Amino acid sequence: MKTLATWFLLLFYLLPLGVRSAEILTEKPKVTALFRGQNLDHWKPIHKEGWILDQGTLTPTGKHRKNNYIWTRNSYQDFVLTLQYKLSDGANSGVFIRSDPKNPVQGGIEVQLLDGPSKHALDGALDKHSNGAIYDAVTPSEYNNRPSGQWNSLLIYARGPLVTIYVNGNKVSTANLDHWTQAGQNPDGSKNKFEKALATLPQSGKIGLQYHGKPVWFRDINVTELDETSPDLTRLTARPPSSDDDLRFWLRNMFEFHNYSIHEAAAATGMTPREVTEARERFSIKTGNTISTDPNRPLLTMPYPGGRHPRIGFLDGAIDPQRETKLSVFLPWDPASYAVIDVPEAIVSNLGLMYLAHTHFPSIWTNIGVELEPLEWQRNPDSSFELTRTLPNDIAYTAKAVPTTDAIHFYISLSNGTSRTLTDLRLQNCVMLRGAPEFSYLTKENKILTNPYVAVHNSQKNRWMITAWEHCHNPWTNPNCPCMHSDPRLPDCPPGETVSTTGIFTFYQGTDIQHEFDRLEASGWREYFNKNSPSSQ
Repeated sequence: MKTLATWFLLLFYLLPLGVRSAEILTEKPKVTALFRGQNLDHWKPIHKEGWILDQGTLTPTGKHRKNNYIWTRNSYQDFVLTLQYKLSDGANSGVFIRSDPKNPVQGGIEVQLLDGPSKHALDGALDKHSNGAIYDAVTPSEYNNRPSGQWNSLLIYARGPLVTIYVNGNKVSTANLDHWTQAGQNPDGSKNKFEKALATLPQSGKIGLQYHGKPVWFRDINVTELDETSPDLTRLTARPPSSDDDLRFWLRNMFEFHNYSIHEAAAATGMTPREVTEARERFSIKTGNTISTDPNRPLLTMPYPGGRHPRIGFLDGAIDPQRETKLSVFLPWDPASYAVIDVPEAIVSNLGLMYLAHTHFPSIWTNIGVELEPLEWQRNPDSSFELTRTLPNDIAYTAKAVPTTDAIHFYISLSNGTSRTLTDLRLQNCVMLRGAPEFSYLTKENKILTNPYVAVHNSQKNRWMITAWEHCHNPWTNPNCPCMHSDPRLPDCPPGETVSTTGIFTFYQGTDIQHEFDRLEASGWREYFNKNSPSSQ
């Protein structure tokens, strides 16, 4: 453990100079790739021929249609489990945690996986057997499986008595098992199957996958073991409105543009669901984006309101995402769909990780317990957006976004107020696709990388979203989010100097994407801010 003297030394060097990359005070969590499509080294099926590898997925053979499980060889106590699952039509499966393979039904917790409605409920209602349920204990808040045959994302957060389930980015079930103090009964008085109170079950055990007769597939299974220093994955920092006008703006943003639920709006604002409902009625705010698209107006762009995670998967890689760097750009042919653009998501230099728009890896500030002030986008009369943040070591960045009729133009500058030259300056700018269903498949196959251009297409390959940044050094995608990047590297920045880069985000309807790349290259998008600055007018 760091001594008090070490902390003072760190503060002495950090505040004026930044943090050396080696000064990482938080250890990386222990992550185990339980399944990456190559072998079953971490697994033990109960039947010799019960489960097989199939084109990078883990799937049951169908030879054993009942009581067919596959279990991890190791036991896990506090952890984050992430995986993707695909269900056939009407398939019933489950993920077991902290379980005893000799008695899985009574000796652990099952997270239900089910295509379609529960047969135990009437008229398709949700119950304690619906997809995402903590089986027989907690009814999920919604059914948000993708259609059968498509991949879904599942995250299970188990820490002490707390178990929380996320399906496709949404928190659907949560339970504090300490409240389950009676055998056969849930805290709400309803009956359950358990012969022992859930509060008395062991908080450590195997992870298992279940086959229940119809085909199911799993892939990308990872477990991250937690300890007392691990951040709370369920944490979500609310942004209380500063005034009635502010509240009206954000509620309109959430309900009329982003189609939020009452509970999502409550999470974003820190208000109770009842307070949100009353405010909506007071301001006569409707639900659902009814804004018609106008090709003669700038692309519809709004600050992302938070309260809803902008990712489908890899949520453990973006804990408590902050909204001040995020803008929603709505599709010109579908104003109910949008991409969330994070500018910047991260800033890295020779000093270390100087800024991160969420909690995943410690920045130079979290390493010393310094919290950055929450900010908001400045919304300008010309529909542009701007934000400036000055870090505690006097390094400042400014981000600008200017919507036009056919693109969003971005500008990021960084000014060095320290006494050291900043080198190896890299930005991470992320385009998250969750809000645009026709683009949000959990795959790399619908994306094209041609530096600096990164594009994603719909299933017909006739609609595209494209991003590009000047000085791009790293075009890449993450199918688990899903998201895409065209990340720039900035020139070295001596003390007192400023460096900058520009970017673009645009849409294309057509089938010749290379021709569109060529058109963009000839359009001079890199010079947009030079041509449109006040001095050039």
